[in-house]
Amino acid sequence: MKAIILSIGDELVLGQIADTNAAWLSMRLAEFGIMTVDHQALPDDPAAIASAMRRAVREAPLVIATGGLGPTTDDLTREALAEVLGTELVMYPPARDRIEQYFRERGRSMSPANLSQALLPRTAISLDNSEGTAPGILAHHAGAMIFVFPGVPREMQVMFDHHLAPRLQRESSRAILTACIRTFGIGESQVGEILGELMDRRRNPLVGTNVADGIVMVRIRVICDGPADRRALDDTVGQVCRRLGRAVFGMNDATMAGTVGDLLRVGRRRLVTAESCTGGLIGALLTDLPGAGDFYLGGWVVYDNAMKTAQLGVPPETLRLNGRRRACNG
Repeated sequence: MKAIILSIGDELVLGQIADTNAAWLSMRLAEFGIMTVDHQALPDDPAAIASAMRRAVREAPLVIATGGLGPTTDDLTREALAEVLGTELVMYPPARDRIEQYFRERGRSMSPANLSQALLPRTAISLDNSEGTAPGILAHHAGAMIFVFPGVPREMQVMFDHHLAPRLQRESSRAILTACIRTFGIGESQVGEILGELMDRRRNPLVGTNVADGIVMVRIRVICDGPADRRALDDTVGQVCRRLGRAVFGMNDATMAGTVGDLLRVGRRRLVTAESCTGGLIGALLTDLPGAGDFYLGGWVVYDNAMKTAQLGVPPETLRLNGRRRACNG
């Protein structure tokens, strides 16, 4: 099955906030063998939202929209969906009662505008939201299912798990399995040369790369129908690791700091840092790790050359000859 995700809100289109919902949904859908073929960010414009929904239902049997279900005048997803469905919005009494109860339980006064969240396209189904006031919506159109969830990440995630995940669990017999191999010290082009035919786009498992903060990640994906595909993923991971050798420092969510910490623990070593231009970044990364006291004693942040000499005993001549970046005074 294929899916299209529509993320709605001017703040997303303008880049004022990052679209974390689409990334989270894509990863969760992959667990059920569903490939997300398109993400689209849309403004708070009912015509643009309706146009995107019409295109999406033509191209995928599952469409998930997030955002635009709030109580303000720029929350227009309900109106756009009603237009696509060719129906009107009607008040859904159970949703209205749920919203009123939500405010009563918290001892808060409710603005009349909140009742707009209980409006529902006549042919759609309301989805309960246990985390907030905006119900979700399920609609069927042109052979596709359209799920609309609030844009608040916590609300969206809980509603996905409650309303959509069980349905996908019942209907899906496949999964998309992934692995990520993290490397450091060689560039992306060199990684590609070393991996060679493993990066053929016609392979299953599929192998690709991306770079962030100097770390080259090799991402492996397999459409899994059974044990043979799981073995193929494991085999490809093994081939990649063997070819890249010492450049590999971790798998999946491993971090450079975490790997350093693990090595220090295994070797029963302890570390002290002296930092200048990094401003204490190395120490901060290490102390973010649980149990960092097992291997990290502490350190100095010495930005000024005089402090490097006074506190660490670095000869002034060394700083004069080897200081490379005037921006951080050597």
